[in-house]
Amino acid sequence: MGPTLIGDTAAVAVDAVLLTIGAVITLVLSAWWATSIGRSGVGLEGVNGGWLIPPVMNLIVPLGFVPIIEMYPGQAPWLVVLALAFWGIGALLFLALLSVLVARLAFRAPIAAPMAPSLWIPLAPAGVLGLSLLRVLQVGVDTGVLPEQVIALGIVVSAAGLGFGLWWAMFAMIDLLRARREGIPFHPGWWGFVFPIAAMTLSMAAVGQVVSSPAVVVVSASGAVITIGVWLLVATRTIRLLRSGPAK
Repeated sequence: MGPTLIGDTAAVAVDAVLLTIGAVITLVLSAWWATSIGRSGVGLEGVNGGWLIPPVMNLIVPLGFVPIIEMYPGQAPWLVVLALAFWGIGALLFLALLSVLVARLAFRAPIAAPMAPSLWIPLAPAGVLGLSLLRVLQVGVDTGVLPEQVIALGIVVSAAGLGFGLWWAMFAMIDLLRARREGIPFHPGWWGFVFPIAAMTLSMAAVGQVVSSPAVVVVSASGAVITIGVWLLVATRTIRLLRSGPAK
């Protein structure tokens, strides 16, 4: 929307400022968080889907590099490398923490019902994993930094992430039905339903465009409708909660 509203130059300048701030916060916060977890001695019982937010933060950063690289192709060689470095941080963190989450689900009691929304968060890194890589590889090819063949790698990773994400969505839905029987009070953590579905939808749309598949594009459009519906539900309940004031 930026180029349409304020022009290319201003939009990329805003992007560069926000990207710099966000990248610094992401590096510091994710490293501090990992250090804190390592020193806290928390057991598997304390693990939940929210642990995958640091990987998502790092995986989003490369997307911010894309419009800057497009605007300044002469700087592409080092910007592409930097973007891929952030992607590597996020991808490896995702794989590591996903293993910890799976171990917690396999060897400990089910996650408490109020924490059920957190089990949808893994959909976010699963979707952004491929989307982020695909976009960086595309701009790398467009600027001549990378060979055209690497686009295939982006498609493979995106498709694999989508497959895992869709499987995890079924798993999370089954657990959500279990938690619903116990009762899930509304709280801000319900926003954990929204952005993971949006991430999967964006990744699916990107893959559909690259492979020119109408079927994938239609499915991604359905995902967009679902995302809007979930957003409206959570937003409405959030506003209702805010209007009701603090609990007595």
